[in-house]
Amino acid sequence: MPPGCANWVIEGRQQQEGEMPVGSIVNATTVILGSVVGLLVRQALPDRIKRIIFQAVGLATLVLGMQMALGDGVNFLVLIFSLILGGILGESVQLSARMDALGEKLKARLRLKSPRFTEGLVTAFLIFCVGSMTFVGALNEGLTGDRTLIFSKSIL
Repeated sequence: MPPGCANWVIEGRQQQEGEMPVGSIVNATTVILGSVVGLLVRQALPDRIKRIIFQAVGLATLVLGMQMALGDGVNFLVLIFSLILGGILGESVQLSARMDALGEKLKARLRLKSPRFTEGLVTAFLIFCVGSMTFVGALNEGLTGDRTLIFSKSIL
C-alpha cells in the first residue's frame, strides 16, 4: 500500500452487498473534474510545465505498477508476452486508426478547430477509461473492499 494511504482500506474487509462503490464514484468524479480543470488551464501553462506534469504522472504510474508487480512476484515473461500479444492484437484490429477516426468524427460534430483534439481525446480515453488501474482498481474494491488502487488512480 502506498505510504499515507492507511485509512483507505480496512484490512480483511469484504465489500458488502448493496454497498456503494465509493472508489469508483470518486474515480469518475476526479476524471470529470480533472478534465474540466485541464481544459480551463491548459492554455495558461507553459509547455515545459505540461511536460513535467506528464512525466511526473508517468513516473508515479510506473513506480506504482512496479511496486505492485514485484510485490506479487509476477513472472516477467508473462508480462513481456502480454505486452507483445496486446500490441499485435491492437494492430491487427487497427485500434489506433479507429480511435483516431472516432476522435475526428467527434471533433467535426463539435465543430472544434484544435489540431491536437483527437490526440488529447485518445490519450485521455486510454488513461482514464481503459487503463489497467481502472479495471483492477474497480475489481479490487468490489471483491475485497480495498480502495487503495482506485484512489491512487484518481489522484493521478
